[in-house]
Amino acid sequence: MEFELKYQCHECEGFGKIEHQRSETLFSVSPCPECGGEAFITVQETYDSIQDLRADYPDAKVEEVSSECKSNGHRDTGRGVCADCGEFL
Repeated sequence: MEFELKYQCHECEGFGKIEHQRSETLFSVSPCPECGGEAFITVQETYDSIQDLRADYPDAKVEEVSSECKSNGHRDTGRGVCADCGEFL
């Protein structure tokens, strides 16, 4: 199953920016290079079950990505696999 995961960026701790100390009194702030200043990272991953996904991403917001196959039906290759999404039938 394909899932979209959204989790807090660990690099900036969810602030979206990084503070750099230039000297004892001078600081600069720049967008986080890891999340691009968004504070969260969004990825799509494939997992066999939600339990497997939660083992890797326990705090992520998770949504199942609905595929066109789920709406219109899978196209069997004759080998028990969908020709479009590769899911086992």
